[in-house]
Amino acid sequence: MLLGKLLIVGSLLLCFQSNNLWAVPNIRIPDLALVQVFASTESDPTMTVFHDLPASGVGDTSGSPLVVYIPLDGNDDQINNTLFGNPSVLPKKIGAGTTTFKIVLRLTNDSVDQTILNIGVKENTENQFQPFPLLNSLASRTVPANTVIDVIVSFTLDSMCTEADCADIQSTIDDRDETFELHFFFDSINQTNTHTGTQNGFYLRLRMSDRVPQGNFELVNLIKGDERLTGQIINGDQITQMGNDLYRLYVHRYPEAIITEQISRSVGTAAGSQQGELLAAQLSGNVTVKNLVNGVDHNLAFALMNKYQFVSKLSNSKVASAEDILGLLEAQACFLLSAGFQKEHFVLDIFRGIRDSFLMRFDWGRLFVNSYYRYAPPIAGIIYQDPVLAALVRFGAVLFLVLLAAPFLFLFRYYWVHRSTHVKWH
Repeated sequence: MLLGKLLIVGSLLLCFQSNNLWAVPNIRIPDLALVQVFASTESDPTMTVFHDLPASGVGDTSGSPLVVYIPLDGNDDQINNTLFGNPSVLPKKIGAGTTTFKIVLRLTNDSVDQTILNIGVKENTENQFQPFPLLNSLASRTVPANTVIDVIVSFTLDSMCTEADCADIQSTIDDRDETFELHFFFDSINQTNTHTGTQNGFYLRLRMSDRVPQGNFELVNLIKGDERLTGQIINGDQITQMGNDLYRLYVHRYPEAIITEQISRSVGTAAGSQQGELLAAQLSGNVTVKNLVNGVDHNLAFALMNKYQFVSKLSNSKVASAEDILGLLEAQACFLLSAGFQKEHFVLDIFRGIRDSFLMRFDWGRLFVNSYYRYAPPIAGIIYQDPVLAALVRFGAVLFLVLLAAPFLFLFRYYWVHRSTHVKWH
């Protein structure tokens, strides 16, 4: 009996130790939905750069990495055409200054031995990575057995380029981009030899570019709405140097003191600031800018932005004020026609006279007027914001008055001709 119990306990211990021996440490992002990546010339970068999440999985395969977009400062073109949080610390090309990259990783070591975090850059088409130095101390990236820690990992682009071919992003070369494949991995030592990528590591693709988009939108019109303006933009398909990295639509508002329409220019040379949040990217059509103050002039221009946070030149600007359209139309008491003419007009007075002097004298007329005021407001809002519909309403109103007046004009002409003939015979 005693021998049997010892065998059972021994088997359980062996099983437990086997599980630990076969446990594989891993490197991950703590929460992919909240991942933040930083890069700038600051020693401890605080400027966010954009990223794409892994197409599938958690970044543990070379075919589906976390993709990061790093803008590179080459000259005034980059400084004047970027929405990077602080252009003065825009990442520099290799040889032009030290750029630091930073990301938070979760290091899980569920084995019985301590392990060390390393990083490597891909050196050929094979799954081979050459290690290079991290800024983290050895102690901060050493993970004891059975430990889970979150570590802020950082390195410089210059240190990466000691083991990678960075010729295309050197400071003497303009209009370039480059991609680097990185692999964070564990090893029992501070590794310096070529390493083969594994699934327990974490893969990162760094995409870098100094290419500034060329071209700009044309802003055709600003259409008024309630707490909003809708811009009609064209020629977005003529903006180049975007590649497959088109990201968002940027709306620029000039200061209230600038009330004249502005020509196209770089965002960095234009007074004013971003209006609201970045909008979904599009190349033409109507773009609605919301949450505006009614009755205040807004001088707006539009630009395209890519994932490197570079933007095209601003479009020409237009000036308009958002308005409480239904309130305005209700005050004028003639919804559809007011929406068509968009200002006081003698034609409106004629129709008001027909309403008050004729329609309101009959039951069927009053029923028609009540139905009009019930159903017209939402239709009027649509007409007010569409120049084509507004023009059709104006044409229809004038045509109606002409047709209404036609019988009277015929009778007047008949009387005048008859009277002239009668006078002639006498």
